[in-house]
Amino acid sequence: MNTLKTGLIGLELLILLFSGCQQKPPFPQDESCFKGTTLKKVRDREGVIAFNSIENKYSINTHVAGTYDSQGIGFLCNLPDSLKQNGRLVHFDGHYYKYDEGRTPNVGGTTYYYLKITNLKK
Repeated sequence: MNTLKTGLIGLELLILLFSGCQQKPPFPQDESCFKGTTLKKVRDREGVIAFNSIENKYSINTHVAGTYDSQGIGFLCNLPDSLKQNGRLVHFDGHYYKYDEGRTPNVGGTTYYYLKITNLKK
């Protein structure tokens, strides 16, 4: 009987643990942007929201650590109007995916990605 209670308590703890891991995205995102495998994951990353007039999309731009002038540009899918503020500093968690085939930045040291936000601190 004691073993059964211990087993049930362990099972309940596992269920709570796994159900807590499902994180709701901070805003609806177009899943069709996120094709293929995740290229990299980031946690508590600082970036600046910017509108890219060449791609006609909003992005979060981040500095690449260990470099002088390199940056990653993570394009956002379905950014809410309340966040469309050029120059707004944000902290976020997210997953980077390959950007559209054949589309390259016009500035050296810059890499384009699609960015799926999993947590956003405004």
